[in-house]
Amino acid sequence: MTILTVTVAYCAPGVEDLSTVLLPRGSVVRHAIAAAKLLTRRPELKEAIDAGIWGQRCSLDQPLKDGDRVEIYRPLLIDPKVGRRIRGERRAATGSPRAPAGGARAATGGDRVRADSRRKRQR
Repeated sequence: MTILTVTVAYCAPGVEDLSTVLLPRGSVVRHAIAAAKLLTRRPELKEAIDAGIWGQRCSLDQPLKDGDRVEIYRPLLIDPKVGRRIRGERRAATGSPRAPAGGARAATGGDRVRADSRRKRQR
């Protein structure tokens, strides 16, 4: 019987919870979370948690490989689109400057360089 070494990670503001667990071959993400006793130490987590392996979201029934890092994801507090809209409204209300259209590339003249190279290709 081969043993897998898996790291279970949970991070929140002011919290970094890393556990290394040994599991039998054929174990899944759910088994790693249970072996790490994460739900006991972190009551703010509920049974219905989102998890991933090395930054890639996966189901709790995903088989594990030796050396995997199981990551527990916190739910979003606000939808990213709503957050961008709120920040934009706040900037408009305070009159603070916006980033130039096209981002940093436009501010450095990157669009002009690209236009010049297009003209050269058309000749």
